[in-house]
Amino acid sequence: MRPLRLRASTRLGPIFGWAFALLATSLAFAEPQPPNIVVVLADDLGFTDVAPYGSEIATPTISALADEGIRFSNYHTAASCAPSRAMLLTGVDSHRAGVPNIPEMLPPEHREVAGNEGTLGLDVVTIATLLQDAGYHTYVAGKWHLGSTPDLLPSARGFERTFVLADSGADNWEQKPYLPIYD
Repeated sequence: MRPLRLRASTRLGPIFGWAFALLATSLAFAEPQPPNIVVVLADDLGFTDVAPYGSEIATPTISALADEGIRFSNYHTAASCAPSRAMLLTGVDSHRAGVPNIPEMLPPEHREVAGNEGTLGLDVVTIATLLQDAGYHTYVAGKWHLGSTPDLLPSARGFERTFVLADSGADNWEQKPYLPIYD
């Protein structure tokens, strides 16, 4: 089978030419699509534990995400999960976000000091709120551990769909924690 070739004398040539020109013009002036954004916070994981940042083990799914996107290399973490999560979600220091340590480790006298409440402050904005305001759909899954009252849950902090465990040591199947630090 021979490929179809249009000769200059073919009457369809100008029609295809105009169609291509219109398509190219419409693509050139089309609104750029906003990128998809995926943020991953992995507890108990070191910076170089995944392949894109130098791991000796293969992490193909994480590598694929990193290869297709933007890699950040100046994230500052905290020594425990809740402050790290607060900083990642707000872009500010964990004390400014209201979570200087995991809430269960804060003595009552420390909680009385501003910035030591142990819950995500209502005076800080989450990346989810900013993205939702920009027209993005926002979802979160995993451990929340930044407050468990209705005004502090992900649905009040910019996430339209959530599947989270509100507290550290929460249980997926029963309304009881597996850690003995909760009443």
